[in-house]
Amino acid sequence: MIYQTSLWTNTQVGGVGDKITLIVMPIIASLGVKVAKMSGRGLGITGGTIDKLESIPGYRTNLSLEEFKNNVKEIGISLIRTNWKSSTSRQKAICIT
Repeated sequence: MIYQTSLWTNTQVGGVGDKITLIVMPIIASLGVKVAKMSGRGLGITGGTIDKLESIPGYRTNLSLEEFKNNVKEIGISLIRTNWKSSTSRQKAICIT
């Protein structure tokens, strides 16, 4: 049975690769699966996914929740930077589809 709406979750504990966010997310989105992820800053010397993406001129990770949801709806993929306010309501943001 194929469900019209599915919720998948991935929790990364950090590392050097950023394989899930930077490689797997776009591949999954290209298959028509809507992908949304909240990501944080790095705690180690390698920096986190958000740190790396923000080094790209013009790349925005501080989206409003509405922009985040609209990206998922319109283009099928979105990444948002967590902050103290959004991380306390993380469970609400996961239910965007």
